[in-house]
Amino acid sequence: NYQVIGFILLKMSKSWILILKMAFFLHFTGKDFVRLPCKHLFCIGCTKQYVTINVKEGTVKRLKCMDTTCKDSIPPSVLKQLLSDSEFVRWENLLLQKTLDSMIDVVYCPRCEVVCIEEEDHFTQCIRCLFSFCSLCKGPRHVGRECLSAEARLHILKVWLGLMI
Repeated sequence: NYQVIGFILLKMSKSWILILKMAFFLHFTGKDFVRLPCKHLFCIGCTKQYVTINVKEGTVKRLKCMDTTCKDSIPPSVLKQLLSDSEFVRWENLLLQKTLDSMIDVVYCPRCEVVCIEEEDHFTQCIRCLFSFCSLCKGPRHVGRECLSAEARLHILKVWLGLMI
């Protein structure tokens, strides 16, 4: 049911490498292949394994066309067809997390872990718990003062606890 279209002889460095480039075309509907927007065709089984492994390993930003000369990403609509529901949700969550982590003005609230946007002078207010904090030291907002080191904060806590006893 398949036809071998041809092969190409390439010269790489100082040695000849024979690359057998086979293009398979179904006499049927093409249901065993996936065509990416970049027009490259791949076996559904191979593509499914490729995207599943990348999602499992958390390398979601590397989900590109498997043709080594192409840099196009595999679109979400194709991923939705190839991944299970739980794998697709994992892909969405990982992509969101990696995108947020790459943004320099995004910080997480030290109390409730909600994503917050850093304001000027490294101060942030959480939209969930309303905690106003310094994005550098994660301590309470301290206008006009330098951040305290971890050792200084521990010393203050020990002194405060000593006074409480």
